Amino acid sequence: MRRWIALIVCSVILGWIPQSVFAAAVAPATIDIDAKPGSAETHTFAVINSGNAEQTYRFAARDFLASDGSDAPLFPSQPLQEDGLADWIKFPVPEITVPARTSVDVPFVVLVPPTAPGGTTYAAITTMDVIPPSAMVRENVVVNTTSAILVFVTVEGERTESLTLTSWGIDGTSPDEWMDALNGDVVVSVRNNGNVVVVPQIRVTIKDALGRPIAERILNEEEGRVLPGVERRFTTSIDSIPTEFVESLGWRVRNFALGPVSVILSITYGDGQTLHDQQAVWVWPWQVGVASLVAVAIVLLVLRTAKRLHKRTSQTS
Repeated sequence: MRRWIALIVCSVILGWIPQSVFAAAVAPATIDIDAKPGSAETHTFAVINSGNAEQTYRFAARDFLASDGSDAPLFPSQPLQEDGLADWIKFPVPEITVPARTSVDVPFVVLVPPTAPGGTTYAAITTMDVIPPSAMVRENVVVNTTSAILVFVTVEGERTESLTLTSWGIDGTSPDEWMDALNGDVVVSVRNNGNVVVVPQIRVTIKDALGRPIAERILNEEEGRVLPGVERRFTTSIDSIPTEFVESLGWRVRNFALGPVSVILSITYGDGQTLHDQQAVWVWPWQVGVASLVAVAIVLLVLRTAKRLHKRTSQTS
């Protein structure tokens, strides 16, 4: 009886498992194109069906917004502009069927208008699964998913590379503020006031009162882009203090700094343009000071006690 019950339960569970799994990937993640006004640029991207059944995919081009702190796109519900890159992108084959565990190259054409201004424009190519009607009979079939490729087209013409430093510093502090240790995150915000994409190289150097380097951090090692007209934030950690008291005290001793500390920012972008700035941070490691005073007090107390004991022993003898 128990065997029959187990078989029935297994049959019910298996009945709810999807009979087909639709999974896809696209490559590359980004496509950069240099074009002239009035040109037609043909390129391809790969659609990879990693599922266990053939699948049909549909393609479209749409506008996207840049997020503040990453390369992840944000898709608005309505188009952002008329006659933008999303309208320039055409698909000779708007829909394609890819066999299971196979990849297929998909062509697309960018028709650049003759009146297109110089600079970088951008859009996303989206790939959406088309669920066959026969698969929709079951409610437990995986729903269709969408993948995206970011396309950046730089049109020949007048180019302006201009980056502005909008704000920066150690998160949670302000210039000339006292800190008990050199820790936290360095946050740098820049704005692209030009008309082409910029990939800034950002370096932060920390020096003590004598000008000796204490630490150096590189921001944007992933080579994130700052799109035209967009402000973007970059973040990196100087260091983090352990939560356990003994480990925290040891960290503070190893990373000891006292007095004014210089935090120097250097940004390089474009064809060698640079931005520089510097802030002063005052470091007062009072925890190390208190621990040192306590240690000195204990040593003095031990020496004084030892001296008294020695004196008493001498008088007794």
